[in-house]
Amino acid sequence: MAKDIFDRLSAPAPRQLENQQFDEPELIRRGPQPIIPPAHPRSLPSEKLLSWMVNHWGKPTVTARDISAYGPNCVRDPADIMSLTKALVQYGWLIPVRAWRRDMKKWRIVREPGKEMV
Repeated sequence: MAKDIFDRLSAPAPRQLENQQFDEPELIRRGPQPIIPPAHPRSLPSEKLLSWMVNHWGKPTVTARDISAYGPNCVRDPADIMSLTKALVQYGWLIPVRAWRRDMKKWRIVREPGKEMV
């Protein structure tokens, strides 16, 4: 009787075997992971903007208009956008890019600031 109990404990459950895929590495199976963790709802607006740009915005550049239209709700005011992007430029997450209009603000997103070559 004791042997039956130990056999059941050591044998994997059938459900576990169904979910395991042995031909793919775990990283490929889980898909692309965010570079920085998602921002908490009570985070600062700068953290929310950074999380949105790195994890959700798929393009290599972002404009102030993109941030105001598609960015986090707490960062919709143009003055807030300019102050937050200025801070992100200072810390190396954004690089200013010359835009095709003189009144347009545009930045290149640095996804991994430690590995970026300027």
